[in-house]
Amino acid sequence: MNRLFGFLTINTLALLVVIPAYAATITLSPTTVSVVKGQNISMVIQVDPAGSKVYTVKNSISFPASLLEVASFTQSEGWVPLSMTGYDSVDNTSGTVIKTAGYPSGFSNIATFGTLVFRAKESGTATISVTNASFAYDAQSKNALSGAQGSAIVTITATATPAPTTIPPTKTPTLSGTVKTPTPTPTPSVVAASATPEVSVVPLAAAAAGTTLLGLGLAWYWWLVIMMVLLVISWLWRRRK
Repeated sequence: MNRLFGFLTINTLALLVVIPAYAATITLSPTTVSVVKGQNISMVIQVDPAGSKVYTVKNSISFPASLLEVASFTQSEGWVPLSMTGYDSVDNTSGTVIKTAGYPSGFSNIATFGTLVFRAKESGTATISVTNASFAYDAQSKNALSGAQGSAIVTITATATPAPTTIPPTKTPTLSGTVKTPTPTPTPSVVAASATPEVSVVPLAAAAAGTTLLGLGLAWYWWLVIMMVLLVISWLWRRRK
């Protein structure tokens, strides 16, 4: 019985040694994105130690250079960049970018490494991948990464040409029924005031003669008779003398 117990104990310990701990991973976010040709894509790089304590991380990322190019990289706070040959480079011709940095106090929870900004060059589908050249070193300088790492798919569409705006022609409204033409309002005629009314000359002269001679109101022919009578009397009187 003791031998059996010892055998099971040894086998159990051996299995515990063989079973690996959870591996650290490097991921990209967002994992899928759609953009238009000429636009930028911000890709956040995150490191998950998966229970280990990590001090140094190297990111080796590949992308299709025919579709994308690296525009910029921003390191997150708390990291100390390692600017050395083979650890810090951007190659838009071959489509690779390498960024390495150390975290002095180490970290055991998910941490943001930095942000890569890509520019979409041509239309198509581009895959951005974290390659197996990456590592995440623990305190013993062992790589905590294992297995496939993060990736992202970018769908790029060609720049859409806006359709021209067509303005429909203005239609003149059609009136139904008989169209009546409004009667113009007559303009009132202005009658000039007469300076002096016309009066017949003959009646006026006759009236003047009949009303002004000797201040009497006799007709003019009576005055003629009286004058003739006076002339006859005067002639007779002279003849007697």
